[in-house]
Amino acid sequence: MASSTTTSEDALRRALAERQAAVDAQAEAVRALKAAGAAAAKAEIVLSLVLLKD
Repeated sequence: MASSTTTSEDALRRALAERQAAVDAQAEAVRALKAAGAAAAKAEIVLSLVLLKD
């Protein structure tokens, strides 16, 4: 019975690790999108300021 429990626990740990990796990858993608959006917004503000100077 202990062997069966260990196997089940190992399978659950592997499944959890796979899902955690997927969540981590998605979080990184969201951070990248937010960073790109922030960079675009910053560029737009800088451009607006440059145009206001003229």
